[in-house]
Amino acid sequence: MNKDFIDEMEELGITSRLRRVSDAMSHAANSFYKGTGIDFEARWFSVFYLIASKGPMGVTEIADLLSITHPAVIQVTKELENRNLISSTACVKDCRKRLLAITAEGQERIQQIKPLINAFREVNQQLLNAQSCNLLLALREFEDQLETKSYSRRLQEVLTHSL
Repeated sequence: MNKDFIDEMEELGITSRLRRVSDAMSHAANSFYKGTGIDFEARWFSVFYLIASKGPMGVTEIADLLSITHPAVIQVTKELENRNLISSTACVKDCRKRLLAITAEGQERIQQIKPLINAFREVNQQLLNAQSCNLLLALREFEDQLETKSYSRRLQEVLTHSL
């Protein structure tokens, strides 16, 4: 049996492992969307679901709530707008700000993907329940550590002490 090299890398492979898990889950989700004839992509989900759940909001608010970059939000929202799943209007209070909201077609899409959302939630829960530790808590703690002190700063400190 061939051992997985990323597994052999241990701590050095964490980024690759996280990306591999994310890619596998996203690919499966995209296959299900396509297989059911739904025009939707897994990478849109967080932004789309946030707007659908919380109502109209700006790009900066979305980036803050999802802890992703402003450019990433803009890229996804442009794709959602091109699919007519969300709309963009100027904010009344600040005309420089765009408010993004779910369209009628977006509301229909939410209803279409609701059974898949429930299935994704159930499968994720099954996977999480099968773990020997609370993976969501561990990831939150990992993120909190990086929020307290960035990965770059930690690298600088280690390199400074080792030189």
